[in-house]
Amino acid sequence: MKRRFTKILLTVFALAIMTSCLFAATACDEKNTNAPYTPATFGETRIYELDTEKTNLMGDATAKLALALLLNKEETYFKFETDGTVHGQLKTISLSLNSLFDTLGKFMPDFSKDSLAAQLRNTDIADGLNENVEPMFPGFISRFLEGDVEGALKLVQNSVGLNVAGLDFKDEKLKNAVLKMGEQYKNTNGKSMRLPADILDIIPEEVSLALTVDWQYNLVRLKGSDGTTHDAVYIGGEPAHSAMTQPFAIFSRYVGDDGSETMYLRIEVANIDLALKLKETK
Repeated sequence: MKRRFTKILLTVFALAIMTSCLFAATACDEKNTNAPYTPATFGETRIYELDTEKTNLMGDATAKLALALLLNKEETYFKFETDGTVHGQLKTISLSLNSLFDTLGKFMPDFSKDSLAAQLRNTDIADGLNENVEPMFPGFISRFLEGDVEGALKLVQNSVGLNVAGLDFKDEKLKNAVLKMGEQYKNTNGKSMRLPADILDIIPEEVSLALTVDWQYNLVRLKGSDGTTHDAVYIGGEPAHSAMTQPFAIFSRYVGDDGSETMYLRIEVANIDLALKLKETK
């Protein structure tokens, strides 16, 4: 349980920084049936909120509960505009580490700051950087090794519109920790980069983290391998110029018999389905 919860924390807060390419999930067994097609958008502004009940986090019910406790529900949303832009935000409540451990400890008795710190110390991000992040964002590792976390994340923001806010990346303690990680990476010829042993002491006592995205979107109709069709929201790609251009993320969109609407963003490599439900239209 502790290991799974650690993965969730890393996915929501740390892997959002290190492996942003998780969002490069595409539906490999699906194809666009409107080729060529004209990009389409919603006819009104639509705001979706996270549906924690339907969201899948590695099949772990306790992790879903933790997510529900940690997220600021009012400031976690995806807003689709009629001009084809979408702004998304996943934001935590204002976190005090001590109160966080007290709250989660009520649901997971064997969870503590010491147990989490032990798990984090054994987390090696070298493979993720080498195999996923650097190929997608060339120059990320070199900036990271120099302690320029802000510059590394700027590459991600410029490329796929993803940004992480809430931490001061110019903080000396954080910069020194990153430089030490970089030294380990260099000394092992890029084979190892473990998180610092005192990572929890580096995080400010009071912090609210936000993962934001700013994308272009297009509405399309998809046909699955089983012959069924459903609507989807394509993020990225150039459908106006080429039906073969692939998006880097797909929201699958379903409307129930009662008119309720749910969208899922599938993150394949982490076994995560973020579920969204329609909150309001304008």
